[in-house]
Amino acid sequence: DISAYRYNYKYEYKKAIGTAETTDPVQCKFYIGFNQGTDVNLSSLGEVEETYETEDQCYATLYAYPEKVMPLCSSSKISVIRYL
Repeated sequence: DISAYRYNYKYEYKKAIGTAETTDPVQCKFYIGFNQGTDVNLSSLGEVEETYETEDQCYATLYAYPEKVMPLCSSSKISVIRYL
């Protein structure tokens, strides 16, 4: 930027040394939507917070570990959204 150029300021980004620290897995909140008749065992994924069913769709919010929910993403009949 202009101020950095005027005062001869240089930006520097230091690289991380070594490997990143691993942390304990954290449960996240997920929204899962799927067609009626699709076999989804919600209780095996985590703690189900809320469910809702219509004539052709089912919806659920739950708290689960991401590694348990990720396999659902490969199905075209199931929608997975992670809350931030």
